[in-house]
Amino acid sequence: MNTLVVACLLVGAAPADMRIPAPSGLEAKLLVDAADGALQQLTLLEASLVASGVPDRDVPAEAARAKGALAPAIERARTQRTAAARGAQLLRGLHDTVFRQYALTATEVDDVIHTGEFNCLSSALLFVVAADGLLERPRAMVTRYHAFARVTADGTPADVETTTPAGFAADRAKLMTPEYIKKIAGHDVTPTELLADLEHPEELPALSLVAAVYSNRAVGLVQRGDLPGAAIALDRAQRLATGSLRERLAAWRGGVLNGGAVALVEQGRLDDARALLELALEGTSGKTRALLSANLQNVRLRQADEALVRQDWSGALAFFDAAARAGASPSEFAEQRARATARLAALEGSDVRCAAELQKADASARSSAALCYAGMSRAKREHGDVDDALQLARRAHELAPGGPETEGAVFFALAEQVKRAREADACDLVESLVREAQPYERALHGQPWPHEEIIGGCLAHAAEAAFATREWSKAGALLRRAQSQLPNDATVRTNLARVDANLALEHAREGACDRARPLAHRAAVGDPSVAASMTSALEHCAHVEAERAAKRGDWAAAAALARRGLHDAPESKALKDNVGVYLHNQAVTLLKAKRCEEAKALVPELRAAGRTIADDVEKCR
Repeated sequence: MNTLVVACLLVGAAPADMRIPAPSGLEAKLLVDAADGALQQLTLLEASLVASGVPDRDVPAEAARAKGALAPAIERARTQRTAAARGAQLLRGLHDTVFRQYALTATEVDDVIHTGEFNCLSSALLFVVAADGLLERPRAMVTRYHAFARVTADGTPADVETTTPAGFAADRAKLMTPEYIKKIAGHDVTPTELLADLEHPEELPALSLVAAVYSNRAVGLVQRGDLPGAAIALDRAQRLATGSLRERLAAWRGGVLNGGAVALVEQGRLDDARALLELALEGTSGKTRALLSANLQNVRLRQADEALVRQDWSGALAFFDAAARAGASPSEFAEQRARATARLAALEGSDVRCAAELQKADASARSSAALCYAGMSRAKREHGDVDDALQLARRAHELAPGGPETEGAVFFALAEQVKRAREADACDLVESLVREAQPYERALHGQPWPHEEIIGGCLAHAAEAAFATREWSKAGALLRRAQSQLPNDATVRTNLARVDANLALEHAREGACDRARPLAHRAAVGDPSVAASMTSALEHCAHVEAERAAKRGDWAAAAALARRGLHDAPESKALKDNVGVYLHNQAVTLLKAKRCEEAKALVPELRAAGRTIADDVEKCR
């Protein structure tokens, strides 16, 4: 699903002491506009860049870059006589020059311009910006599952499916194939559902459109582990959303966060998925709430299954209880729960005295038994039996939660488990154990326990091993997770840039520019010293792709690819020359075929390239 997320504080997901800072700079100007419901302080493009997270100092340059990227498509559209032709030409031109590859989370406008990756919301927004002054009443439209643009063309409203070059006033019944719908709305939406949903779109005012950018960006921040950043983005979105959109945001938010939770489950990050689903449940109702509740139950049951696999019997019982609280029927997991209870009892085979304490008929029976189990846990740990120590500590804490002895037993047993897992580069287990240990840190009596350094250090070390074997994707994934724990670590940032740079170079050598470009951009941002080499690689890649198209005689594709290369390497004389050559050959082909209108659309670029064939094209009838 690719729509909006409601603005609210991340209660329970973000740190308890987190505060939402007051807006300042351009963001403050944007929120002043919200008071009267219309953009006055900033343009829609500038506001969307602010919502995309662009720092104030970079907004003018990014806005200029975006206008420059949109200009060729706009100029091409101006050559058309009718509004419908201008709209269709504008959309095709944007896909030739700016929109290169669909990505579900590609909402940030600056990233669309830099990388060519887009989704339905960002492409609709940029179409609206490009169409201003070219078409009548360009506006963004949204439904539960989708976003698109709408204009008035020759007196008639025309819908624009901005995710495809042929989407201007397209026949949706033909356009909405299962593959297309899977791309824009996810696996669970059918063509019939989406077409029915599109019958009742809602027009987004400019401020609500900016709120949508904030909201979708917040989803990505949550998935990257930046909960404070997500909370700020959601706060700004809440202030900007207007009208009936407020009533629909909760359902959209729940659907988008549900999609994020599904992705986290696929990555094995069950606890993060659980937190996301619990966040999504706040303020939702109806079918969306039922879906979220069902998924939360499934996540809790999967956590219980994993606990059973690693023989964490008391942990499994806790997850089963959580699943029941989420609404799961106990009959669904009665057998598994009984097995966990039996195995925990079997683990107590040698703790006769502890069991005897529990059988006492006085008020201190549970406390006495808990102390017994905690003492046994300490002894097991001192003898190196860490697994048994942890199980006994959990049993002790179950009997006397909050007691200093039982909390200490759990914490120090978990700390030993963390140490062993870290030595084995088992970083997922390290992260899980660290999170479980955090509530028991009182056992350290105020001494610091560096959670981020422990988790981030493990991930960074594992990434080094993957880097050494040239497993770039694996190394990059590990380093990005390390960076979420150690956001200011220069070594992690540099190593991540090195990984992206190496992977970008591999794709560039193969001529896979759309795959190389986002990686090269990230590498240059992370390590400016590689910017020149990344520009050179993308320039070479554009040459390779364009020449492939030229050898096929596809001059339009060759020109588009070389033109896209100039966005990456704007100083490349070779690419500039090649664009002129390809456009010339495209014009020759069109003139021979008497396709005059298509040829005339090339005149602005032919003249810019100094191609005299432009005179012949203009004479074409």
